Amino acid sequence: MSEGLRERKKLETRRELMYAALRLFSEHGFDTVTVDQIADAANVSTRTFFRYFDTKAASCFGLQRLMLDRVTASSDVLTTTEEQIRDYAGRVAADPGLYASQTSLTLEHAKVRVHRLEIVLAFEDAIAEGFVRETPGVDPVIARIAAYLPTHLIPATMEAWVLSGAHGVPDWEPHLAIVRRTVESLLGRDVG
Repeated sequence: MSEGLRERKKLETRRELMYAALRLFSEHGFDTVTVDQIADAANVSTRTFFRYFDTKAASCFGLQRLMLDRVTASSDVLTTTEEQIRDYAGRVAADPGLYASQTSLTLEHAKVRVHRLEIVLAFEDAIAEGFVRETPGVDPVIARIAAYLPTHLIPATMEAWVLSGAHGVPDWEPHLAIVRRTVESLLGRDVG
């Protein structure tokens, strides 16, 4: 099996596990669903589940590792992050109920919320490191403050959307524009 095909299969399995978990949590509740049930719904073994996720809570956020790797390798962290936010927005638009469930689980279950916070902090670290790498002389504190904005855009947008009733889908573009202008200004980049 070629490396590209193997990676696509891994991504597909990771996505299937995440979607199966979110569907089951939505239908039966987070606390009652077992890892065995998630694995069964995704047509994989429990052992395979644990190759991809350490916990049930982790299965709610199946795609973050790949996204984090892209940020870490990027030579334009802000643009890469914007692309990822737009990709996420597209997934939300394609299946708003599923992503509303993901956010509701985050709001309702401490284990899921803590896991999301771990993800957010990992992205914040990677983005801040990227800003320092890309912007010679930038104050590391300013880089970290600038990293906070794109990192927290998804949770803030999704929580506001869910708490207001999850009608339609969120409009990401105005907030993305504000984040870009603010980050560029904080980093001392030309925002002309």
